[in-house]
Amino acid sequence: MKPRVGVVLAELGIPSEVWILRQCQEFDQIEPVVFYWKMADNPAALPPGLETHKFSTPFTRPRTWWSRVTRRLGSKAAVLPDDEQRADIRRALLGANLSAVQCHFSWSGLPISAALDGDLPVLWQVHGHDVTTLMQDLAYRKCVAEALPKVDFLAAVGTFQLELLRPYGLTQRHGVIPCGAPLSVFAQRPVPIREPG
Repeated sequence: MKPRVGVVLAELGIPSEVWILRQCQEFDQIEPVVFYWKMADNPAALPPGLETHKFSTPFTRPRTWWSRVTRRLGSKAAVLPDDEQRADIRRALLGANLSAVQCHFSWSGLPISAALDGDLPVLWQVHGHDVTTLMQDLAYRKCVAEALPKVDFLAAVGTFQLELLRPYGLTQRHGVIPCGAPLSVFAQRPVPIREPG
């Protein structure tokens, strides 16, 4: 029996993120189980037989003047899930008989790490916006700095993302999984050779 791994997305079926569904389709050593908060308006077709679960509570808290003020002041409570959201996340993930959880983007990893609090191994896969632009937000940055040392493994699409996260507690449990077209297959001209370093 293959280990079941939860694959967590904020929104399922976004056409620009169809590669996540392709990744799930290509897993042969594990059985992916997709968890999400919202379905895209015009979702991409899901692979046949893919098990999916929608969290019952919303991904984010309602935006109020108070939430905006506390976020600007750097309150982690403005970013992290409340008690009801944590309970919903825990119930869904722990009830699915999973071996581990893979979170696409750090914005999905933050609520999962907070809710599970070490009860399952958690892998974050960071991509770009989640570790560049969003890190300018003080509250988000504080949450990442608190969660990052506890993440069981962090996969980035490039070394650039790893360097951005290093000051926030990046551990040695990380690696690079390039995300993009293989140039050797798609290049119109010979691929330039990069000098070492």
